[in-house]
Amino acid sequence: MTDLKRVLIGISEGADKAGGAVSRQAKIALRVHRKRNLAIAITQIVLILLCLSLSTYLLVTERSNVSRMVATLAGIGAGGAVARLRTVWRDYAQTDLLLILAEDATEAQIMALITKLIKRL
Repeated sequence: MTDLKRVLIGISEGADKAGGAVSRQAKIALRVHRKRNLAIAITQIVLILLCLSLSTYLLVTERSNVSRMVATLAGIGAGGAVARLRTVWRDYAQTDLLLILAEDATEAQIMALITKLIKRL
């Protein structure tokens, strides 16, 4: 289950308790989710750059087999971080799009959109 789906399910469950008034809470929850995803993406970019820098440094300066293995592992770690970054960025973009759509939508439209997205995600 994606993080966005969990946020949307939380919004949907909160709408039942709030008597249908969901737009304010939905926007707040989506903005918090978007900020968290941005922080995760920035952290992963820094991690990727550090892994690639370490890998390059070890390959250029050191000649031992141990340093080559560490460089290989750093490169593999950077590849895994790139794959995770892709999923985080997609989730960020979907959240951003949902916030744009929610700006001018009515309560009923927001709930219908959330319900459709929960089924699709």
